[in-house]
Amino acid sequence: MIRVKMALLRWVMICVFVVVLTAMLAACSSVTTVPSTMEGSDVRYGADRVQKSLEALEAQRSRESGATQVDTDATAKSVAELLPYIGLPESLIDKTWLGAPDRVGEVIDGGKFKDGTPYYWNAQNGSGDLLFDAIAVDGVVVNVSKYNLAKNYWCDAAGTMRVLPDRTASGARVDGGATQFVPNEDPSDYDSPDEYTDAAEDEFADHGSSNSWQEAFDYWESCIG
Repeated sequence: MIRVKMALLRWVMICVFVVVLTAMLAACSSVTTVPSTMEGSDVRYGADRVQKSLEALEAQRSRESGATQVDTDATAKSVAELLPYIGLPESLIDKTWLGAPDRVGEVIDGGKFKDGTPYYWNAQNGSGDLLFDAIAVDGVVVNVSKYNLAKNYWCDAAGTMRVLPDRTASGARVDGGATQFVPNEDPSDYDSPDEYTDAAEDEFADHGSSNSWQEAFDYWESCIG
């Protein structure tokens, strides 16, 4: 009888030991796997935060630098009835209402639009009058200008400005139309648009130009370039 009790006791102790050992192994498994899962989550969370920080920094730099945003929705069809505009992808420069430019200027080697490519559109009456230009930098138009605003390219008989120029007009001045500014500084006295701009910018500003540097630069290009 005593032997039976002893055997039963040993069996109970063995069962208890197995249960305790199983519980300990399960606990160890949880300790080793849970941190691994958490570590992966932490890594992914950290990577997401870094990516978002980089995107925010890039957006801030873009705003601070005044970088022109590309019109990513533009298509050949959507710009067909428009003049070139700031933000227009350079790849569509010949798809606007003006069509292909009459002349492509040399790459600008200095100043505000360094490395930019100027495009020019003239009247189609044999006069060679410059009517419009656009400058593209890094694949996007960053500046546009109109010329000969006081002539009947841009003004009707009543002096009302047209949205789109009449490129086949005679080029006659229109009474009551806008007055074209002719600066005292002669572009032919300067070897480059940058030199001319440095000398004439104040004169354009005094005339009321909202972008005196660019208008002086464009004026040299229209006369000499």
